[in-house]
Amino acid sequence: MTCKYKGCRSEKIRARGYCGTHYNKLREAGAFATAAKPARTSNADLDAFLLAEVAASNFAPSVRNLYYRAVAQGLIEKDSGGSRNNYNRIVARCADVRLDGRLGWHELVDESREAHEWGHGDNSDESPQDVMLSRLDDWVSEYHVNPWHEKPIIAEVWVESRSLAQALQPLCRALRVDLVPLGGQPSWAFIYGRVGKIRSRGVDTHILCLTDYDKSGLEIAKNARKKADYFSTGRPQVSFERIALTEEQIDAYELPTGQPNAQSRKNAPWITRTCECEAMRIDDMAALVARALSPYITHEDIGAAYQKELDLNRLTNEIKARLRDVVQSEDEPWNN
Repeated sequence: MTCKYKGCRSEKIRARGYCGTHYNKLREAGAFATAAKPARTSNADLDAFLLAEVAASNFAPSVRNLYYRAVAQGLIEKDSGGSRNNYNRIVARCADVRLDGRLGWHELVDESREAHEWGHGDNSDESPQDVMLSRLDDWVSEYHVNPWHEKPIIAEVWVESRSLAQALQPLCRALRVDLVPLGGQPSWAFIYGRVGKIRSRGVDTHILCLTDYDKSGLEIAKNARKKADYFSTGRPQVSFERIALTEEQIDAYELPTGQPNAQSRKNAPWITRTCECEAMRIDDMAALVARALSPYITHEDIGAAYQKELDLNRLTNEIKARLRDVVQSEDEPWNN
């Protein structure tokens, strides 16, 4: 191999395919100059952004959502090559603004972890009367009225990742909509089990799916639909619709985009840019899903179910109060 410089036959290559003499000459001429890195956003500016983003959201965001929002605003660059430096910086800033009291601990969510615990208490020293009153105090028998009851079609929301599910959980909980994180490419076994639960309801179901706009995200939605269709022959019917993320939504919400990787450019050349669902503001994402659900459930349905819950739970509390009166007025010795 010889130097790439025109007319040079030197085989003593230093860097970039040039010999030492011509490499130095080209470097001094600025041929290898790289674009200056953008100025690093200060911690104070990042803190101000995080506080403003949380204050402007009706739903509590996750740290991951705030990371993508910071990328969308150009405050930090998206991590690449396995690096998590900027993500970890957002994690640290979120911790600091909560530790110093500027942000409440309840104002960010992380519901991706769940502990299954046993109680370790012992009440053997309590009298039966005390036990009975304690149980009445702890008695939680709340009614949950299903607003989807007798609806001809039930809707479900399927999302690519658990962190995306975190963002939509408050909305789906309020609308009593099943929320299913796929966790990447869904297996046949997972879809079989999920469709089995859907079919056991005996009601037609429409699935609304959200995935990133990239080769992987589009394939996740495609495979989920293919496998759901395979297990959904006959009645009840199961239909599938991918509602996000689309190129039109990227433009409409002015979301930051990246470049597809080499494999994507080779196998899916029609994808010229990529974007994460979580780059959307959490309120925009919730509003998008709410609009997609509006043909299947209304505010009136939710209001009627909520009112029925209030009425039933009020009656439950009245019964609970009467039982307390009975226990407290008992004259017989409890230990006999």
